Amino acid sequence: MFQIFILFIISSNCLSYGSGSINDTLILSNASDISITNTLLNDEFPLNIDSDLQTVSFNDTITSVLQPTDEWQTIQPNQSIPAGCDIRINLQTGKKEAKWSADRNTDKFRVKSQLNEENNIPVSMYDPFKSSEFASIIQTENYNTTIKLIELVSSTENTTDVLQNLDELELMLSDGDLALSISNTEHFTLLINLLNNANFNVSSATCLVLGSMWQNNQQIQLIAIEQKVLPTLIQLFQNFKRVNYDINSLLFSTSTLLRGLPYGLGIYYFTNYNIARLLTDIIVNNRGNYRIISKVVRFTEYLLEEFENEDDTELELKIREMIETIHSSDYCAALQEIIQLEEIRLEYRVELSQITSKICSAY
Repeated sequence: MFQIFILFIISSNCLSYGSGSINDTLILSNASDISITNTLLNDEFPLNIDSDLQTVSFNDTITSVLQPTDEWQTIQPNQSIPAGCDIRINLQTGKKEAKWSADRNTDKFRVKSQLNEENNIPVSMYDPFKSSEFASIIQTENYNTTIKLIELVSSTENTTDVLQNLDELELMLSDGDLALSISNTEHFTLLINLLNNANFNVSSATCLVLGSMWQNNQQIQLIAIEQKVLPTLIQLFQNFKRVNYDINSLLFSTSTLLRGLPYGLGIYYFTNYNIARLLTDIIVNNRGNYRIISKVVRFTEYLLEEFENEDDTELELKIREMIETIHSSDYCAALQEIIQLEEIRLEYRVELSQITSKICSAY
């Protein structure tokens, strides 16, 4: 798993930045000279920061000053950091830490401190996390890291490593802007191809990554549908069914792909791909798994209610066609059987009864 840190030096004329990711050098020009160097390192950076300021802080309201030691300490909110400290920041968690710099007791540091005092250099109120340049740097860093991870999961044969990197990708690609950037590249296709991996653990983890990408993001949903991902997901249901593999992640990716599509496209694909038959099979084959069944009926309910207030004749026709496929697939009959089971918990019985009534009595 990548542990991404940022280490920096803040002085009167520059911000130097380094992190553990892909080999690259990027120069940005503005009022200040900003130099960025990325080097592929181990889990943590060899930190070495010179501060030309008396203190550094990440908040305009300062209530205390960190008392540094030679060990890393967490920087608390509203706390400033005195000159002579190394600072590191975990880009994934936002955790900030500081300790005394290794050269604090050298002549180099003492001369800098004396010059700052003589020239009355003020405490820095610059917050790199609020600057547009810094935001651009982070976006570039995250994009490059994501590309590298996708290439790794597509080429690595070690399943443990692949699953670990997919877990990392799921977190990173929940960022809508980053996910959209990736969806317009060939790397999105590489991810989709992983659905066909012979190892179902990899396929399942890929479902979570893709679901995180296109959840509530119409642009990515439409790109995925253009790449024929829906038939792949439907086939995966059949593959998982043969070996009784857990379908939670697959159901998540399928439902998030169809929910929220414009122009009633979710209803259209539900009908044309006979998703009702697929969901009926899920209900029948998961009689004791009420959480799965609950997700199935909620997904169906959402699609039906998504456009119920729209005054559109064509949409009404699509909804009627969807209802017809639901009734013809024995979906409602399968749900009624589940509701009548003696072992079903009361809360599930009530929930399923209410939603089933809305779905199966519609139109």
